[in-house]
Parts: sequence; C-alpha cells; structure tokens
Amino acid sequence: MQADLSVEDDVKRIVDDSAVQLGGLQFVINLASDYPQAPFDTLNSESWDRAMATAKSSYLLAVHAGRRFSQNSGSSRGHIVMFSDWAAGETPYIDYLPYLTAKAAVDFMTRGFATELASHGIQINSIAPGPTMRPPGIS
Repeated sequence: MQADLSVEDDVKRIVDDSAVQLGGLQFVINLASDYPQAPFDTLNSESWDRAMATAKSSYLLAVHAGRRFSQNSGSSRGHIVMFSDWAAGETPYIDYLPYLTAKAAVDFMTRGFATELASHGIQINSIAPGPTMRPPGIS
C-alpha cells in the first residue's frame, strides 16, 4: 500500500484496508520518516513544515489505528510502536533542529497516547535509536 501519512484520508484508507486485507489489525509499527539535514543558515518555514509532517503522520496513524483497535475484542486490543530519536530527549546534535523537534513531539505523543488509550486496552511505545556506524568499506 502506498500513502502519504500526513494526509488524513490516506491514513484512514490504509488502516481500513490493512484491517480488511489482513483479517484484522492488532499491530502498527510506524517508522515513516526522513532525516533531512538543515544547517542553521538554511532554516526556514519549508524545513519546519517538512519535519512537522513527520510528527503529524505519527499523530494521524496513532489516532486512526487506535480507533480501529478499539473495535477489537479482548483485554489487549492493539499495539502501536512509533520511532523517535535518542537525541530528541538528550543533547541535540547540530544541523537537524526541525527533525529533532518532530521526534521530540513523537516522544510526547507516545506518552500522551499511552495515557489516552490505556483504558481501551491499547498499548503504545516508542523506540529511540541512537547513531550507528557503517561497516568498514561502506560510505
């Protein structure tokens, strides 16, 4: 399936289509993000909007997946996993301010949605990976 996760109708469609095609929906893992470098002297509204589209995507997916999960039976109705970045909660690195701001929003959303959805039997967590090194010889 293809979708722009910053477009609410696309998010609704893929959540609904996934539930139909898979015979139900109990897990959503959202790793959709880019990693745009934005040095201070290039910051503008476009770099901000691009990063915030990532935060909006996480929000919309959690909203619509959560609503779909609430239709499931049982005490554990669904699980959502979102991806953040370790630096969003620590000392940020330079040239990625909009990206890290969006990832900090994902951190907060994870806690907020966890509180909102717990009574519905829906769990939400985030993973915040750190930097990785490329294998030798790969640039």
